[in-house]
Amino acid sequence: MSYGNVPTLVLLDRPGTTFISGEDLDRTESGEGSNGVGKSVVLNALTFAVYGKPVSNIHKDKLVNFVNKRHMEVVVDFEKNNVHYRVTRARKMKPGAAGNYVILEENGEDKTLDSVGNTNRKIEKIMGMPYELFVRIVAFSATNTPFLDLPVRSHYQANQTDIIEELFDLKSLSEKATLLKQRIADVNTAIETHNRRIELLEGEHERHHKQLTSAKRRVADWEKQNQQDIVEIQEKLKRLEGVDFDEQRGLYDLLDKINENLRSALELQRSVERRLDTHNATVESKTSELTHLREERCPYCLQAYQNVDVKIRETEKDLRNANNEIRELTVELNNVNGLIEGYAATSKSTKSRITVNDLDELMKIKSNSDHYQKRVVELKNANNPFIEPLQELQDVKLEPIDMKPVNQLQEKLAHQKFLLKLLTKKDSFVRKVLLEKNIPFLNQRLTHYLGELGLPHNVEFTHEMTASISMFGRPLDFGNLSNGQRARVNLALSFAFGDVLQSMHEQVNICMLDEVLDVGLDANIYLFVQALENVTKRKRKS
Repeated sequence: MSYGNVPTLVLLDRPGTTFISGEDLDRTESGEGSNGVGKSVVLNALTFAVYGKPVSNIHKDKLVNFVNKRHMEVVVDFEKNNVHYRVTRARKMKPGAAGNYVILEENGEDKTLDSVGNTNRKIEKIMGMPYELFVRIVAFSATNTPFLDLPVRSHYQANQTDIIEELFDLKSLSEKATLLKQRIADVNTAIETHNRRIELLEGEHERHHKQLTSAKRRVADWEKQNQQDIVEIQEKLKRLEGVDFDEQRGLYDLLDKINENLRSALELQRSVERRLDTHNATVESKTSELTHLREERCPYCLQAYQNVDVKIRETEKDLRNANNEIRELTVELNNVNGLIEGYAATSKSTKSRITVNDLDELMKIKSNSDHYQKRVVELKNANNPFIEPLQELQDVKLEPIDMKPVNQLQEKLAHQKFLLKLLTKKDSFVRKVLLEKNIPFLNQRLTHYLGELGLPHNVEFTHEMTASISMFGRPLDFGNLSNGQRARVNLALSFAFGDVLQSMHEQVNICMLDEVLDVGLDANIYLFVQALENVTKRKRKS
């Protein structure tokens, strides 16, 4: 800004109060007019060094001196917990992005991290307060938006809730909640990993069980089939006992001959019966012809027939021949029927003597009886080929399914989720304890500073972390106050915030206030200066 290429040292650890005024000797010989001579730059330089951005709404490149246009460097030294820190922050020290950097040193040792963002976060952690608290407690500018003019809540800009949460260290709960969420995610991942492992083991156990069941079934099936084969062969061999194969073969051969004779007799019977039928038909027709011929008529057309005597003698002869044949065939048929009856009786008698119905099969069994007996011995001595695979499966040692780690992780997860609720829920007793501890102290300090600044108004924070303003019991909005009243409330808030912060952390020994005497204080300016002197003495601030 207005500081050129000459190193300027600002001593922050100065006892008591220091009033900085400006003399503009560039424009006036008397030095009158103090604007633009470099007062606010002290605050901007400090906040830029620590947080990488100034108090004022100025782009970082516009902080570079407009005459030099390069080589801007701010170095701040401070101590915390007996550790000496130095932050060096620069813009345009050389061309390109490499000319913009930040360096963090602890007790002379470089602790700069891999990126500006990470280094900034580490510096903020060391400071113990974010930018929005720093510019309202340490580097306070009246031109900055007053706390009570900020929105109560917002996702896009500074807001009262976030600042109060930072002040009461409720943000640390959020940070712990963020870490806890990551641990919850890790536990969930571990549970998923264990569950997948258990699923794999369950699959292996199920496959092994199926293989074992199948192997046992194969062993049992083989044993069953082996016993069935032995019993079947033994039953075949048992059927050979008490059988006279020669006798049975003779009876089968005799039965075949009897059946053959019977078939021949039956064929002859059918032949004789057909011939009898033929001759009977001849007898019937010749008898009819004779009847017509004796009436001297033609047996066919029934007309008068000449030479009837000759025809009669011929017909009578045919009739006698037919009757003779019938008598002979009848005798023959009776003989054949006798043979058939004899053959049938003999066949029945022979069949009753046959005790084996499947002689050919028994003959085959008899011819292979040695083989069957040998096969029985082999079957009885055979080893079940499926026992060894079954034994191998039974010897397999499967990894046991242990649910204990998963159950322990589930318990841990439930515990972590419970802790997360304690850290994040607005009504959790953890947040309530912090609020009950800090809000009364904040309100007490705020009342004290409002009294020192001669303001009759009452400003209180509720457990919902919202501020209420009243005067003699009448509620007001921050906009109802005059500029001077707003300035004093804003200053009282800054001092009270500082007391709360320092009650929780290390003493902050510097307070820089810019243009706070310029805004509507009028006669109350002496009260404000007295308040500053009191704070300086009590808090040992510069």
